[in-house]
Amino acid sequence: MALNNIYSLSSNSDGFAVTSGSGSAWALGSFVEMTTGLSKPIAVIGFSCVVSMTSGTPAALNTILDLAIGASGFEIVKIQFPSNPRGVTLNGYVQQATYDISLPEPFLIPEGTRISVRGSVNDATGGISMGNIKIFYYEKELSNINNNFLSFF
Repeated sequence: MALNNIYSLSSNSDGFAVTSGSGSAWALGSFVEMTTGLSKPIAVIGFSCVVSMTSGTPAALNTILDLAIGASGFEIVKIQFPSNPRGVTLNGYVQQATYDISLPEPFLIPEGTRISVRGSVNDATGGISMGNIKIFYYEKELSNINNNFLSFF
């Protein structure tokens, strides 16, 4: 089996950023479009994100980043990335937490499929930002994809 090139989306240094919703715990933020679609089917193999907290953030924090596919307003969440950063240290320092997650198996996305992300947090005040969001993937050739895979979409 030949090795595949691994790419990141976004390929720029800043990645994408989302803000959690506010007003109640687990309020969903808005979806942010990562791409309107790539020219080949892809296999997502991992994810990276930096969670930033403000000084009022509780020490115990849980976040979820949703990876979704589908048209704007009709997104379907396919992968959820949970995290539990510690917001404030015992000395009062506000932290950033970096997460690099590898999936246990590739998640296949057909070519031309819109990909978006959104965030949520267990704190009702919201305002937690998740930045430098990237997914890591390799391109798939149609001949390598099982026909049953396409029936899921």
